[in-house]
Amino acid sequence: MDTQGPAGPSAAARRDFYWLRSFVAGGVAGCCAKTTIAPLDRVKILLQAHNQHYKHLGVFSTLCAVPKKEGYLGLYKGNGAMMIRIFPYGAIQFMAFDQYKKLIKKKLGISGHVHNLMAGSMAGTALFSLSNTTYFQRMKVQYKRNHSANSLRCITAVICTYPLDMVRARLAFQVKGEHKYTGIIHAFKTIYSKEGGYIGFYRGLMPTIVGMAPYAGFSFFTFSTLKSIGLAQAPSLLGRPSLDNPEVLVLKTHVSLLCGGLAGAIAQTISYPLDVTRRRMQLGSALPDADKCLFQKRAVDLSDTILSKGLNNRYRILRINVVQKNEDDPEKHLTITASQSLEDTELCILRNDWYSVPVVPGDIIHLEGDCHSGTWIINRDSGYLILYPDLLLSGTTVSNSIRCMRKAVLSEKFRSCESSSRQMLIGTILHEIFQQGVTNNFAQEKLQELAFRIVHGPKYLKEMYYLNLKQEEIMQEIEEYLPSISKWAEDFMHKPSQANHNKMQIKLPSDGKIEDLSCNIEVAEFLDIEENIWSPRFGLKGKIDVTVGVKIHRKSGTQYKIMPLELKTGKESNSIEHRSQVVLYTLLNQERRADPEAGFLLYLKTGNMYPVSGNRMDRRELLKLRNQLASYLFHSMCKSALGNKQTQLSSLPPVIDDSRACKYCSQMHNCFLYSRAVEQQMDNVLIPLAVVPIIEKETQHLKLSHLQYFSLWYLMLTLESQCGEGKKGRKNIWLMPASEREKAGDCIGNVIRVEHVQEVSDGQYLHYFQRKNGTMPGTNLLVGDRVVVSGEKTLLGLSAGYVKEVNVTSISCLLDRNLSKLPKDTIFRLDHEEGISGIDAPLRNLSKLMENSSASEKLRNLIIDFHKPQFIQHLSSVLPPEAKETVANILKGLNKPQKQAMKQVLLSKDYTLIVGMPGTGKTTTICALVRILYACGFSVLLTSFTHTAVDNILLKLARFKVGFLRLGRAQKVHPDIRKFTEEEICRSKSIKSITHLEELYNNQPVVATTCMGVNHPIFARKLFDFCIVDEASQISQPICLGPLFYSHRFVLVGDHQQLPPLVHHTEARDLGMSESLFKRLEQNKNAVVQLTVQYRMNSKIMSLSNKLVYEGKLECGSEKVSKATVILPNLKNLKLELELFADSSETWLKETFEPNNPVCFLNTEKVPAPEQAEKGGVSNMTEAKLVLFLTSSFIKAGCKASDIGIISPYRHQLKIITDLMTNSCIDTVEVNTVDKYQGRDKSIIIVSFVRNNNDGNLGTLLMDWRRLNVAITRAKHKLIMLGCVSSLCLYPPLEKLLCHLNSEAMISFSCALLYILILLLLVLDKYVLLSFNILKCDKLQQLKLHTFFFLLKQAGIIC
Repeated sequence: MDTQGPAGPSAAARRDFYWLRSFVAGGVAGCCAKTTIAPLDRVKILLQAHNQHYKHLGVFSTLCAVPKKEGYLGLYKGNGAMMIRIFPYGAIQFMAFDQYKKLIKKKLGISGHVHNLMAGSMAGTALFSLSNTTYFQRMKVQYKRNHSANSLRCITAVICTYPLDMVRARLAFQVKGEHKYTGIIHAFKTIYSKEGGYIGFYRGLMPTIVGMAPYAGFSFFTFSTLKSIGLAQAPSLLGRPSLDNPEVLVLKTHVSLLCGGLAGAIAQTISYPLDVTRRRMQLGSALPDADKCLFQKRAVDLSDTILSKGLNNRYRILRINVVQKNEDDPEKHLTITASQSLEDTELCILRNDWYSVPVVPGDIIHLEGDCHSGTWIINRDSGYLILYPDLLLSGTTVSNSIRCMRKAVLSEKFRSCESSSRQMLIGTILHEIFQQGVTNNFAQEKLQELAFRIVHGPKYLKEMYYLNLKQEEIMQEIEEYLPSISKWAEDFMHKPSQANHNKMQIKLPSDGKIEDLSCNIEVAEFLDIEENIWSPRFGLKGKIDVTVGVKIHRKSGTQYKIMPLELKTGKESNSIEHRSQVVLYTLLNQERRADPEAGFLLYLKTGNMYPVSGNRMDRRELLKLRNQLASYLFHSMCKSALGNKQTQLSSLPPVIDDSRACKYCSQMHNCFLYSRAVEQQMDNVLIPLAVVPIIEKETQHLKLSHLQYFSLWYLMLTLESQCGEGKKGRKNIWLMPASEREKAGDCIGNVIRVEHVQEVSDGQYLHYFQRKNGTMPGTNLLVGDRVVVSGEKTLLGLSAGYVKEVNVTSISCLLDRNLSKLPKDTIFRLDHEEGISGIDAPLRNLSKLMENSSASEKLRNLIIDFHKPQFIQHLSSVLPPEAKETVANILKGLNKPQKQAMKQVLLSKDYTLIVGMPGTGKTTTICALVRILYACGFSVLLTSFTHTAVDNILLKLARFKVGFLRLGRAQKVHPDIRKFTEEEICRSKSIKSITHLEELYNNQPVVATTCMGVNHPIFARKLFDFCIVDEASQISQPICLGPLFYSHRFVLVGDHQQLPPLVHHTEARDLGMSESLFKRLEQNKNAVVQLTVQYRMNSKIMSLSNKLVYEGKLECGSEKVSKATVILPNLKNLKLELELFADSSETWLKETFEPNNPVCFLNTEKVPAPEQAEKGGVSNMTEAKLVLFLTSSFIKAGCKASDIGIISPYRHQLKIITDLMTNSCIDTVEVNTVDKYQGRDKSIIIVSFVRNNNDGNLGTLLMDWRRLNVAITRAKHKLIMLGCVSSLCLYPPLEKLLCHLNSEAMISFSCALLYILILLLLVLDKYVLLSFNILKCDKLQQLKLHTFFFLLKQAGIIC
């Protein structure tokens, strides 16, 4: 049939032509409309994302400012990308609208305004919204009813053109002179390469799609409503005939534009929040870090901070508004609250230079000044704002940031990379001479004696050894200072006479308009030495060299003030850094006493003393500097607020443009390393051109893989440290009362000092404390734990030290300060300072790994680049003839795998991995290995993560007359090993000279310490042949690296099938922080030796892990081990008692106590044994009481309580079990977590799995198959597990175990458990008969239940 008649085109042809005409017309209309409003669109983008040049301006001010700064074409930035994007939208939008309108009317029978609203929403969801005018310019075009549209086609249009909107936003946000992108093509390339490929183009897509529905829906709805009303009420005034169909009225063009504008304004207002979200997500990586924080999740959660008012107030910032009163002086108005509910708000106004403080919503601040009617005003003349006040920064760190903020930040991160120097040692000794001279005499001959005693004493021997200095050299240099110190004392420690010309000018803030500033200074008394002060008010901490009482003699009179005296041993410079330190110390003093208003700088080389006034301007500028430093430290990471974007490291403060200063900077290596590994991957980090070649030169030895390794581990360590800081932060010492901390066992409060303080050694004072009222509370403090001693009120951080002894009545501590000078009635609190090192040691090792040295290069090749380890071909080349007989005798006591391990180690050139499966005697193996290496003349460094693991090996080694030196604090060392510690040897032999110390270090071929102890001076000059690391599979890579730098070859001993390194932070764990160095290197199979012969478990218990984990590799060491059973001498009596109430069909109890049934799982599925989730954690009371019943029964059967171990993954369950045991007078059964039982074993192990719920709530602890492997391999003779099978099957590791147990018929269940449960719930005898009646028991059953009830009472399960 012809489609075209003589009269013209057919209806179908007209429809096709109409579609083409509509498409072109809509595209042109869209481009024209967008170009018309492009200036307003760019202003919107600039203000939505807080562009730093325009964010303080309004709409019209920005419209005027843009042409001035960027020219008139600046108003059209990014419009080209929008034109490319906007054209194809003309037809698609309205085809979708018409199709949905038709569909809704046909299927749902809905018409009218609701009809238009729904169709518009659906069409809008399929397309991205154009400008208000564009929509309604094209709404004039009416589509034919039979035109089809596909919503998938529309969604595709959004996805395909969204990258153009992203590019347009990036181009529009740029300001002249700060171009990141040179054009559309360059923007596409940059986003693709820097922001994750194609994903980078779709930031903000979700709010875009969500926002289209309300925008388009309300647009169409409002327009249709206005059109209908207009044509109905005033058709001749507002309407005109359609060009396509004269019988149909349409709105006149100007009326259509007006209605479209009104509809668009309403729709845009409703969907505007989603539009702001879209823009901010699109521009996330284009924003500077300070502004980016406005839209990003915090890496550190401050929600647990306790808010308060008063002197030590803590406020949270809720909102920030910038107020522009004039062009040159904007203000920040902070809406703040000290209420935990965030309801009671106040206002803080930041004026003048305080405007620049880098605060963001959610920050915690402290305010100093006056609050009037709920308003704080902080300006150049009054008030201070302290950002993150609980982050205490030292005065030295803040003053050092004046020259280079970057160095100050790096010094906080890499503290132990600041190596000691000759000048630092001289300074330390001079400080001590001066401080001891305070209590003795400043006469020159007395100072000479004092200096000789200190230099030739034991205190500084190790540092002299480290620096390779002689005592005579040090003494010679010290003597040059002594005359000046004596002269200073003569001038200032006596009341000045008329002849005294040592006048100085000093202006105190309280002096007002005093004209004569000259005065004489008299140091009347020395109040404290090395006074340690923490100031959460000002976010500062520091040790004041000397706190002095000073008399200021003026003509008008004499003033007395307590002031800080800062000693300096270097060049007399009176520099801004030195003066700043003193100013900050005047602030610190306010924590303890009245404002000193000034302090003094004393240069010991010349004896000259300078007054330093603590005026407001200096304090203000230093606190602002401290805030800036705190901001950099706090925001060391950033994370996207929307989506699942990985946390990223932030940039450090800019590199200074001073290559000479950089050359001599102690942090140069870390500075350039961070720049190359982290910052050069960022777009917005600028590096001075003069420094670029230096960075390249200093890091050219590093490959891309090395830089990536550094960057990843730096990120993971930072994540983990901030997670730990939130849980066990030092800030809890001043934020939480002692009574609250006591509940967690981390503190002992309300104690007083008793007995006399004893000076044990230089700088160590033994103190005794006891509770002022009542007995000592339960505590987690153990001997050797580090503690901080504070006064209960303002005396924070008085001293630090270690616990020496803990008992029920008192606690003794070795502290670094003598607290006897404080009043006798001072009330103290002792807080556990857990994890003092933080990430300091791991970062030091990570930094050292990247150094340009042969040792570091070798480790990089092996660990990062996976170079294959090399081995010697013949054992004879490494085995000395004189050692062969000794070695042969040692090998006789080893099994075949252990002998293979010995051989592998001796032949290695690089490293060996020894896999110590459960019970295979890895401690015995290590001991034998050390003996063989010792016999062959090799030096050995023996390490592990814990002191216990090191000492377990040494206890075995001590029996074989192998000499060794144990490094570390004696308090942390096993009592039987303390005589081998450096501390005890030096004391017993009175070692006081470098020569004798060198002899001690050189004469011991075996040195033992923990991985954290390798910053000891011995490692500066000693390199070992072998390093052995026990527990290597439990140690994180950067910590494990520490000892490896100091040996030619290393041996890692562990088992990655058991517990991994402990990682608290989920994201750090997901990034791979739980991968140990042992696991990483295990892929080199030729370096791995497996110990497969075990001597712990009998064959039935061994079969569990053999089947589930070790693929049948484990084997029993002997027939005796294989068939070993638990010895229960009184089992017969127990069975007779059990028979009284257990029917012959009830076999679970008999199976549980039967020695020949080593493995038993008691299923609690059909009895009420639900878990309880409380604040303290997850627990299961029914399981806890069953554990108690089983334990009591085993003890009654003749098992020693010390041979029984109870394990649960949940600490709260352990607490409940422990409380039940205590009430039942069972106190020698060890109750502990899986982690604490690593490397341990017991004859009987009872495991409580706890979890039993119906809502599918899964924890993470039972998800780890390695933790399960440890739990089921601790028992020698009997393993009993309790849990609900149906709930535990939801955990993949346990599901596999339970399937195996079921196939071996090792799961027991009986209705007798129901009787147990009923009896567990009874509390009084009188309820027994009632229960019997309910159960309809006969006489025999009543007798059985009476007997069982009696047994449960005896066991302490019921009262």
